[in-house]
Amino acid sequence: YDDRNGAETEKYRHTHYDARNFFPLFYLNFWFRIVGGFLAFMLGVCLLVAGSWADSGYAAYLIIQAAPFPNVEIEDANYHAMTLEFAAYVGWVCGFFLLLGCLYYFWSAFVLYELYFTKNPWNKELWSKLRYAANDFLVTGRVREETLTEQFARMNEDQQGDMVQYKRTSESVNQGDTTV
Repeated sequence: YDDRNGAETEKYRHTHYDARNFFPLFYLNFWFRIVGGFLAFMLGVCLLVAGSWADSGYAAYLIIQAAPFPNVEIEDANYHAMTLEFAAYVGWVCGFFLLLGCLYYFWSAFVLYELYFTKNPWNKELWSKLRYAANDFLVTGRVREETLTEQFARMNEDQQGDMVQYKRTSESVNQGDTTV
């Protein structure tokens, strides 16, 4: 309801409050992808830096081994060389893949955002291919065969209370749309 005059308002898009009520597990998945993207980015950068440090350690090792200064003899030189090279490669490779994972997390969070919070999600003329695929999933599950009343009955009391606040556009009712 519009608090100013008590009239029903036309809903423009789903809100984050709607997401928490109507699809909480998917909404939680959306936030996990954002948090995972930031964690993957930070850890990936740290691993790239650690790989570079190990590589500079390997360069210092070669300098110490080749020159008379500081006149230090290195025990088991092959083991230390292999360990430093391996640490550098592991840091670079793991950091690279974590940065790729970061891109995936952010891209998938963007796709989920566009699916959940797009403008006028009930207007089929504005649907993307992703929304059509989600609709096909509902058709396969026979949810779209249910009437609006049956779909409304699937919701819990909080969800039903939220949906009652909004009027349906005459456009969607005239098109025979059976989505809630």
